[in-house]
Amino acid sequence: MAIGDQNGYDGLTVNADIKQVTHVVNGYDKKAYFLDLLIKLIQENQNKALKMIVFCQTKKGVDELDRFLHYDRNLH
Repeated sequence: MAIGDQNGYDGLTVNADIKQVTHVVNGYDKKAYFLDLLIKLIQENQNKALKMIVFCQTKKGVDELDRFLHYDRNLH
């Protein structure tokens, strides 16, 4: 899935330097899946600037994920 039209037909273009990856997680522990994925990405990109945007279904979900990462797991 890509945001914007790769051909520029809709007025938006995809930045070729940005890798867009979508993970839809259903049916099991989303927090554990996300944490495993985050750790894997950090390990694979140790010498690179890693930036990501994470979308949640609700603001409550964002707040829960924030608490999980910052307080429950002490990731800073």
